[in-house]
Amino acid sequence: QVIDVAVHPQKRGRGLGYYLLTKIIEESISLGIRNIWLEVRPSNHAASRLYAKCEFIEVGRRPGYYRDTSEDAIVMSLSLLSKERSRSLSGPGGAEGHG
Repeated sequence: QVIDVAVHPQKRGRGLGYYLLTKIIEESISLGIRNIWLEVRPSNHAASRLYAKCEFIEVGRRPGYYRDTSEDAIVMSLSLLSKERSRSLSGPGGAEGHG
């Protein structure tokens, strides 16, 4: 489960969050992890776009999850089984791009 992915506000918009998340995905595949789970606030559009870009899908909601705002949490998941197959077919570097 991913708890936090954070980039300093002055460094945002440079692809660092995407880079960090793809490294988490690659390391998870190498460790034999099958799924990655996370929660995101509906109001966090930048994070939601990042997770969608990395192929996470919404699988549920946790009503009133965030105590400070009573916002729901969107529960997202990424299956690594198909990514592992793609990586093994494309060789040591895998099919993942960084950009």
